[in-house]
Amino acid sequence: MLAGIATLGGCFERRTVDCGGGHLCPADQACAAPGHCGDPAQVEKCEAKQPWDTCAFTDITPGSCRFGVCEACTADREGCGTGWRAMSVPTTAELNAVWVVDRADAYAVGDGGVLLHYDGTRWSAVLTSPPIATDIDLESIWGSSGDDFYVTSTHANERNVLHITNRTTLAYEMVGSDGMKAVWGTGVDNVYVAGFLGMIRQFDGAGWKQVSSGGQTLAKLSGASETRAFAIGTSGAIARLEGTQWMTSTVSTPPVLTDVWASETEAFITGESRTLLRLSGSTWQPVAFDATVPVGLHLYAVWGAGDRFYAVGDAGKIIQSTNGADWIDASPNLGTNVLRAIGGTSTSNIFVVGSNGGIWRYTD
Repeated sequence: MLAGIATLGGCFERRTVDCGGGHLCPADQACAAPGHCGDPAQVEKCEAKQPWDTCAFTDITPGSCRFGVCEACTADREGCGTGWRAMSVPTTAELNAVWVVDRADAYAVGDGGVLLHYDGTRWSAVLTSPPIATDIDLESIWGSSGDDFYVTSTHANERNVLHITNRTTLAYEMVGSDGMKAVWGTGVDNVYVAGFLGMIRQFDGAGWKQVSSGGQTLAKLSGASETRAFAIGTSGAIARLEGTQWMTSTVSTPPVLTDVWASETEAFITGESRTLLRLSGSTWQPVAFDATVPVGLHLYAVWGAGDRFYAVGDAGKIIQSTNGADWIDASPNLGTNVLRAIGGTSTSNIFVVGSNGGIWRYTD
């Protein structure tokens, strides 16, 4: 009887593989990335590869590496496919903003309290604690990391600025004023929100303080550093951070301004009726459009990386420039959706979001 128990115990001992650090894998699996196991053949294919590098899942099916294991490609998977492609999205709500942390880490926000996360394999709803109310529309998003980010909403009072930590823990920020519509920053101790009647408030790591007020409501924020940032209002208001002071002005060009984006060397503003302005010195000048860009095209967002700049708008249109001055229609076949926002980390990692829960991605 004792011999039988000993033999049985030996069998149990052989059913796991010690991967070190207290991590065990089943005997028929191989140790992969810390805390992960996989089919030995698929683990071998990802040896010496970085996360999301391509691999051959089978002789005819491509894959990409995740946690040290080669997994089959899907339409949404990072490391699979090139060019523009539509992604599978678990909502049909209007999506208003996108914030990209990395190639396999992105967030999108939209109407009805929709907050989505992309993890490299799929988009899914973020279930915060407490849950985000469905009677508010989420307008903008920015964070210092995927574990610490802010969202603004259409709620005028206590649910206006959302602060999410650890990816799911939700708290509402009391910024000292209502109607904040946009958020942007450079780090955990330098965050700006802007909104009603030209109000701009800054979080400096200790608390929120007022840094600018008065004038038209500001709807969008963007910047490149602690001393270079811009905010715009739909009716032509522009606030510019110069050093530590916000200076306000107006432009008389557009019926409606829609977005602003800035790098260390460039800044652009989009608007309805084919409005696209570029900062030249201290003035905003219209850019030149190729004949391929439709007259009257409403542009809703602008973004760039390196020497490539993109603006998106009605009817699935994406226009592009390689010098900031001359713009052409470079639209892929994205259907007739209204494109509301664009963002990325490089010219090979771009996300666009818009109407009907649409999300599209570009990789190369």
